Amino acid sequence: MTINTAGLKAISTKARVPRRDPWRPPTMADLSKHEGRRIIAVDQSLSATGLVVIHVHADHLSILRTETLRGMADKNAEGYEETLQRALSLGKQLATKLGVTPDIDEIVHEGVPIGGGKIVRPESSLMASLALRQEAGLWGIPVSPMVQPQTHRRVICGKPGATKKEEHEALATLAGSLPILGYEIVTNEATRDALCVGIAHLARNEGKNG
Repeated sequence: MTINTAGLKAISTKARVPRRDPWRPPTMADLSKHEGRRIIAVDQSLSATGLVVIHVHADHLSILRTETLRGMADKNAEGYEETLQRALSLGKQLATKLGVTPDIDEIVHEGVPIGGGKIVRPESSLMASLALRQEAGLWGIPVSPMVQPQTHRRVICGKPGATKKEEHEALATLAGSLPILGYEIVTNEATRDALCVGIAHLARNEGKNG
């Protein structure tokens, strides 16, 4: 007796999930499609917002400037009152910094966490993002789609669940291999995270207008 296995083959083919390409560190061949552009990459929170101004060249990245901004509140403010005061304070600082940073093509910031797990105050990132987008709009600077933490961790070190230490160690290696000129002024966690966001954005497949 002959058994027709065509149906089983169809099911087997349908169930296959395409494998993601093996990870490799990004190179300037991946990033130079943005050659000539200047972007501000941001890791935003009310307590420490890191900004890194990146200039893309054909054969390297240049860090033009870094900033770390902290939203301020009255010492007696609590709860959402404190959150709102910090957000307003951060917005004013961002307005000043964006106003003295010429020739910026776009801003990109980290994705806002959904909450839960170890995230104590997810509203901090959300309110900081709102302040950033509001000021960017006033200065006419486009804001690109957010880059989720899992995305930039995979781009930088190949592990979506990597720790900050693992990602930042891989970033330091990238600074030499790309290379990244001016990396020595990226000196704290907030600006290192911002730079990871910027590199992941530049590595996207959609090109200059993505």
